[in-house]
Amino acid sequence: MAGSQDRFCLMVKGTTNCPQNMILNPLRRRYSFIRNLLTPLHRSLHPLATKPPKSIHNSTNTPYSTCFPHLLPLCIKFEHLKPLKATLIVHGLFTNKPLLGEFLKHCFHLGAPDLALSTFDKIHKPSVFLQNFVVRCLCDNELYEDVLGVYARCQILGCGSDNYTFPFVIKACAALGAFQIGREVHCAVLRSGFGDNVVIQTGLVDFYAKNGRLESARLLHDKMLEPDLVSWNALISGYSLHGFHEDVFKLCRTIGVAGLKPNVSTLASVIPMCSRSGYVLIGKSLHGLAFKCGYSMDECLTPALISMYASIGDLSVSRCMFDCLEKKNVAVWNAMISAYAQNRESADAFELFRKMPRDDVQRNVITFVSIIPCSEDLGSTLHGESVHACIIKEGLENQLSVVTALLSMYGKLGDLYSAKFLFDQMPHRNLLTWNSIVSAYVHNGLYDASLAAFRELQFAGFDPDMISIVSILSSCSKLKANFLGKSVHAYCLMWGIDVNLNVSNALLAFYSDCCMLTSAISLFRRMEVRNVISWNTLISGCAHNRDVENAVILLQRLQQEGLELDSVSLISVLPCFNETENLVQGMAIHGYATKAGLAFDVSLANALISMYLNCGELDAGKLVFVDMPIRSVISWNALITGYRCRGLQNEVMALLGQMVKDNQKPNHVTLLNVVPVCDTYLQGRSIVVMACTMSTL
Repeated sequence: MAGSQDRFCLMVKGTTNCPQNMILNPLRRRYSFIRNLLTPLHRSLHPLATKPPKSIHNSTNTPYSTCFPHLLPLCIKFEHLKPLKATLIVHGLFTNKPLLGEFLKHCFHLGAPDLALSTFDKIHKPSVFLQNFVVRCLCDNELYEDVLGVYARCQILGCGSDNYTFPFVIKACAALGAFQIGREVHCAVLRSGFGDNVVIQTGLVDFYAKNGRLESARLLHDKMLEPDLVSWNALISGYSLHGFHEDVFKLCRTIGVAGLKPNVSTLASVIPMCSRSGYVLIGKSLHGLAFKCGYSMDECLTPALISMYASIGDLSVSRCMFDCLEKKNVAVWNAMISAYAQNRESADAFELFRKMPRDDVQRNVITFVSIIPCSEDLGSTLHGESVHACIIKEGLENQLSVVTALLSMYGKLGDLYSAKFLFDQMPHRNLLTWNSIVSAYVHNGLYDASLAAFRELQFAGFDPDMISIVSILSSCSKLKANFLGKSVHAYCLMWGIDVNLNVSNALLAFYSDCCMLTSAISLFRRMEVRNVISWNTLISGCAHNRDVENAVILLQRLQQEGLELDSVSLISVLPCFNETENLVQGMAIHGYATKAGLAFDVSLANALISMYLNCGELDAGKLVFVDMPIRSVISWNALITGYRCRGLQNEVMALLGQMVKDNQKPNHVTLLNVVPVCDTYLQGRSIVVMACTMSTL
């Protein structure tokens, strides 16, 4: 390499007046050569000069054009290319298309697409070859907006387009969701006579499918004379992306009838759909097909398989597939981390996250978006701050999706200062960002602040969506802001958001919590679709408003609808039976819970204890308590509260002693129940000492 550089220096010595001491070490030689080559150029420039002499401007065979191709390989950083661009401009080398092609090639190779674009923009009328080269390189770098910009400029300049131009432009339209521009490109394809080109037709099928125009995609596909597997995969991917499961299976069968064999891309489109729609058996069958065809260890297919098994909680298979893959790309690591996060195995997710740099795997945006919720699950601010530090180190702190995830994490961890700081520092915000800060305020009980943020959201020009509405209705419920809640309901009716099931359930909760049970029942009757949450919300509302009759009727109707009662349903209705005359109905609920295998649910058992004790059945309540395999502090408090209300001071003190003996830490509710039954000053002092020792006061 050194010899070739020496020969090059001798070759250009006469032209550049290269000094003899330039031949030092290779790095200095590169810099010195470029500097000495351009020094006469810089001296000749005048601030008012607009173009070089005509003789030089029109020349394509100057000493500079001869030296230029040999100079390009010496540039090892994109900064080295900037003075060469000046050489191109000043010495009029923009008419030398091969030279420009080499320069643009080096710009993209050294990661300087902006420099390549600025150079390309100075070409008066680029050739189709240069246009295609730049468009392809921009597509490879996922700079799709620039692809459309280059294409539009070339059309204005009168440059033609061929069968190598349109596929990349169509791909950019598909990636950006630029439907109108894509249609115009389709028209240009037809005018240019490339409508029958298979590659262009396949790109158009993919474009229409990704934009949700599945009928147009299918029509275009059916008009293809000989659709290949790539075009079938584009159509299948579109149907899978938009949730048309049955159509995906029909297309897969059609592929088999046509004599085509599914490849990795086919399976990678179908298997995620099996995960989302619950067709796990079909997904496993496709895994078997992939194994038979030798695709099971493919890097493109493995993430989909890992996610599929994680969706059914089978993490052992997911981890086995991860470990068996010798070469793992970042998508495989992200899939496994996401699988652990999805199943709340946060410690394992962090173990993989820490291992990625040791295995020379570069973390990306998806990695951080997947791992951030694990910090919320662990309830650890330290973990969250560590992840935040890694994000800054990787230079991703300005990525909108990452910042939004961090904002949500800090909000759920109770660090509102950090959440607000991140929010205020964001140069650009989207609706998801606003929803995150509103939810953070609601989660931390700052309901007035959430209402203020909601108003700012609207002033910023965003229209509230379902997530915004659910969050703000929760604040209205807590603040008993009846008028504002009704206004939100009116907004939902105006924009048709009320048909969303989550919004309807939030409205039910609002009316129930604000003692507007008639409005809640009326809304419930108008709901076209209901789930168990809808029933539980209204049952809980009836119990909250002491409407025992309607609560029982709703419970019976819930069973008649064919929906199974869950623990939440039973917990919601049990407060209705806290009187002695309702004991039989409460015992019936207990019997149903035992039969359904729900009796050992800790929250339900706590509700049963409270019910029996409120009805005066102390022995039954104590029996439920004794039979519990796991007891929480709420379980102890329920029994202690019942005994205190019945004046059983000795039993209360005995339970407190047993609670401490079982290493169950009392809380403020425990002590508030114990203090009134203290008979002596010594007992009271002991409770105060216990409170101070356990830091509950």
